[in-house]
Amino acid sequence: VAEVFQLTNVLVLSSLYFLLEWRDLIIKKVKNEIKFLFLSALFLGLAVFHHQIVLLLLPAWIYLISVTDKKIFKNNFWLILLIFIS
Repeated sequence: VAEVFQLTNVLVLSSLYFLLEWRDLIIKKVKNEIKFLFLSALFLGLAVFHHQIVLLLLPAWIYLISVTDKKIFKNNFWLILLIFIS
């Protein structure tokens, strides 16, 4: 019996891992940390493409980003790029 939820779990956990890595680097004030946020958006987009129930995680994902770095949503370029990637 083939299950589709294992791939969804791997994609969601990959997205969460890269999002938390990005958060840790923001807290430590390391340069070039944006690539982890893009990887997180990519894996979240793949997870949504695979199983649409993952859309329910999107508000939590956006909340964690906005709490971690308030200025990221003020720059429209990064916001549009994140939406495009996911």
